[in-house]
Amino acid sequence: KRQVEGNTVHRHAVGTPSTKARQPIRAQGVDTLHHRNVIVRGNTVTSAYTNHQDTLDPGGADLISLHRCTGFEVSGNTVRGGGDVGITIAQGCRDGRVFGNLAEDCDTPGINLGSASSVERVNRVAVFGNTLRNNGRDRADTGGTSIARAVDRAKTNLVVTRAENCVVDGNVLVFDAGHAT
Repeated sequence: KRQVEGNTVHRHAVGTPSTKARQPIRAQGVDTLHHRNVIVRGNTVTSAYTNHQDTLDPGGADLISLHRCTGFEVSGNTVRGGGDVGITIAQGCRDGRVFGNLAEDCDTPGINLGSASSVERVNRVAVFGNTLRNNGRDRADTGGTSIARAVDRAKTNLVVTRAENCVVDGNVLVFDAGHAT
């Protein structure tokens, strides 16, 4: 098993967009060799509350990111203030569970299941019992230049794209703050 458990990461995105840690917790296998039995549990990641491409004060991108993982669990994590997605499960991930997480105030979705740019679909993943609050913020930059704005489909709490045999059930989706768009 590969475990990332009980860590606290605050404002990890230090530097410029090209030098900062874009994804503070990530497991990324390759096409021919997926990571197996990955557990990401009980972590807290707080980013800069700015867009990940802001040139003056860049936020992080995907705060927890799994690509090409088989038999995984992402549970009990808190992610806040991401400059892109809170939790991404994409690029061929399969046979996993994402539950009991809190994602709030991220620039794009709190949870992104699948990827519009990936050929390999996500398969047999259950996403349940998560709380997603005020994501899809699409923040303006803080005075620098931000290369891209969020596409419309990303201005929400939860996105499912190019996924098969997946279950999304019992999540709490809340927009109780003014939306940035």
